[in-house]
Amino acid sequence: MSKKMFISGAVIMALTVAIVFFLFKMNSDRRVEGLYLKVTGLDCKDCPKKILDKVDSIDGVLQSSFNDDILFVLHSDDFVMPSKIIYNVCKLGFGAEDVSHEQRKNKAGLRLLDFNMRYK
Repeated sequence: MSKKMFISGAVIMALTVAIVFFLFKMNSDRRVEGLYLKVTGLDCKDCPKKILDKVDSIDGVLQSSFNDDILFVLHSDDFVMPSKIIYNVCKLGFGAEDVSHEQRKNKAGLRLLDFNMRYK
């Protein structure tokens, strides 16, 4: 291997590391939030799919899923406000209420209960 090839390989490797570092740093500054919505008016089996398709099409939404009548949306706080997600669900003819605080409180209580049961 010639010295010229070795130097060009090292330069390419250094540029690759710099680009990966830059992309990681750029994405690490983004705030990600979880939103729990209680959705009303789900009267057919296709209703959740309609809502998921609509919500997933909003810029800044990273993931969405249903559990019974609770819609969970993982979104970038920099790009989308919860009110925009609620508006889009209501625009489809469904009701939507933010129950994020209650869901987080319930999950924290379950984790505490689980911790206490394991270590007694």
